[in-house]
Amino acid sequence: VEEPFEELVNEDTTDIPLSDEGSDFPTDMEAMLMDNTTATSDDTMKGETSYTHDTVMQKENDNTTYEEISKDNEAEITIEKSHHIEQEVKPFINSIDELVPDDQIELPKLYIPEESKADVLDATSQAYMKIADAYFQKQDYKRAVKQFLKILKKAPNDIQALLGYATSMEKTVTKAKQFEEVVDAYLNVTKVAAARGEMGLVEATLRRAMTVTMDRIEDDTAPVKEEGTKVKKLRFIAEFTNSYQIAADIYYQIGSQMASKLSAIRELMGKLKSSNESNGTEYEETMNFIREQAVRSLKITNALYTASNNSTVGDEGSVSKKLHSFHIKSVLQLGRIALDSYNDTSWVLDRISYIKDETMNDATFAESCLLMGDAYKEIGNSTGAIVQYRKVTDVARTDPYTGKAHYELGLLLTDEKEVESHLELALNLGMDLTPKTIEILGESNIAVMKSKTRAQWKEYRESLQPKGQGGDHRGGIMAGSGLSSESIFSSSSKETGDSNGVKSETLSLLEQGASAYDGQTVPTGEEVQKDAQV
Repeated sequence: VEEPFEELVNEDTTDIPLSDEGSDFPTDMEAMLMDNTTATSDDTMKGETSYTHDTVMQKENDNTTYEEISKDNEAEITIEKSHHIEQEVKPFINSIDELVPDDQIELPKLYIPEESKADVLDATSQAYMKIADAYFQKQDYKRAVKQFLKILKKAPNDIQALLGYATSMEKTVTKAKQFEEVVDAYLNVTKVAAARGEMGLVEATLRRAMTVTMDRIEDDTAPVKEEGTKVKKLRFIAEFTNSYQIAADIYYQIGSQMASKLSAIRELMGKLKSSNESNGTEYEETMNFIREQAVRSLKITNALYTASNNSTVGDEGSVSKKLHSFHIKSVLQLGRIALDSYNDTSWVLDRISYIKDETMNDATFAESCLLMGDAYKEIGNSTGAIVQYRKVTDVARTDPYTGKAHYELGLLLTDEKEVESHLELALNLGMDLTPKTIEILGESNIAVMKSKTRAQWKEYRESLQPKGQGGDHRGGIMAGSGLSSESIFSSSSKETGDSNGVKSETLSLLEQGASAYDGQTVPTGEEVQKDAQV
């Protein structure tokens, strides 16, 4: 168990962390029925009759009710109540629109807190602020954190102290668990800033919290039926969004994370099947859960994007369908899920061909063409697939979409030189080796040998990388990630007298010590604490 940040700074002070426990998110989804599923009727639940799934489907096609089915089978099959296992009959899911219907998508509520006034710092807190500012400017962030915590004990809603604490903490911690506390610290700033109407700071801290979550908290691709830490933290951040645009960005990241986990589990199942270790059916329920969460989050992204562009919003938060307004990246993610999970080529070709008329950058255009090429290939339209793949490769890029397009062209074209050229380009752009590529190019091909070496080197580097460790770079709002890199304390801190209009002697001494701090002689503020005790 990793130590909390308070132990890291070794200070007997109390942080003001937010808690993401108790959040309630939709997790329901329609489960797929297997061929051996046994359906039951109300009579069966009483221990009288049962009937098979095939019988149900046949009778449903004849518009026969469950009661009639039960009577037809009463003489054939009986079952004792003690041996009966109740199972609900659920329909097969054939598309993402059946999995998560559009009319069931509702907008999340925006965060609108009650207005509040700023805390007034007393002389002692202002002294701590001077010391914290000195430590911060000297990049002694660990000691700065201690001083900010002292201020927050006296004035828990002081924005400068909250922001200084969050930024200093981000620059100090190294463990993934501690970065979760950094996110909470930024959200504390968000809450106070929202209550005071400082919308620029609200957006800056929300986006910084999202960036820290994406960059510093580990991805979760384990094949388990639950959301990982990163997704849970993103959902928590979403509770404090004050605009549909920011909420759309957050839900897109949630959907993308779930889609990545879905792909990882699908890849795992493929490896198990190819090695004859398992048929992968033990992961199907998990995949259904992850798929539903991915689709729902991506559809919420589209709904939020529609709302942010002043499209019609229906009653109770449901958003009417607007074909002219799309969050392009989320539609592309939905299209990939539709194709890979349900082989729904019509959904892909209809939606993607429509949004290609929208403004796209090179990367999204390449991704959309690649997706359409895969759909054409799936329905056996090789000519259409080649046309789309060539659109991806026409512009010289080094992204994964271009490599994948070259690979597909290498498999579809017939000219031997073109085939070899495209497959070599695919490998040089980072595509993984496949048995088909090795079969066509041969083991002695230079591109094949380079690809093998690259894969081995990547595996070696990953084995050396400690899990849960951040990189060397440091961010933070006060370091230029959203606001000015200048210190926010020196310009705003003013000399303040006591209630009698006379400047505190102790405060004067601390200010002098803070301004003269050289990084070696450490002012701690203990003088103030001793005076307070007297």
